[in-house]
Amino acid sequence: MSKASARGKRKSVIDEYKAKARGKKTSKKNAPVSNSQKIEELKKSRHSPVLSMTVGGDTFSEGDMAWYVMESSGYSNRPHQGEIKECYPSDGIEPCVSIWDLTEGKYRTIRYSLIGWSKAEAKEKWDEFVKANPSKSKGKK
Repeated sequence: MSKASARGKRKSVIDEYKAKARGKKTSKKNAPVSNSQKIEELKKSRHSPVLSMTVGGDTFSEGDMAWYVMESSGYSNRPHQGEIKECYPSDGIEPCVSIWDLTEGKYRTIRYSLIGWSKAEAKEKWDEFVKANPSKSKGKK
């Protein structure tokens, strides 16, 4: 069995590069797109954030100040304060909110069940969460 020659394919690719080097336009022209079509495409591709949600009788809205304890083991059990920026009612684990952490100046995504409206409430919710999920407990710093 003999191999098929690839010379024809290589030659066409090389000729295309040489044509570009000589300044010839080898790209195909696309059909012109109207401004209204561009606007419709942008509207479809844009992210539209959920700015408010109600879960379990609590309403979380953009701009609210909330307290929470970080779930990660790299942080202490001390409550942090932050401003709610966006809500995620259909998150895979449970509904969450995105918060701008005032302590560290970073965005955090926190479960709604760990959010309190006061420092004491946040600490209380964290203690309940640890009792229900013993694997999430962490040492104090």
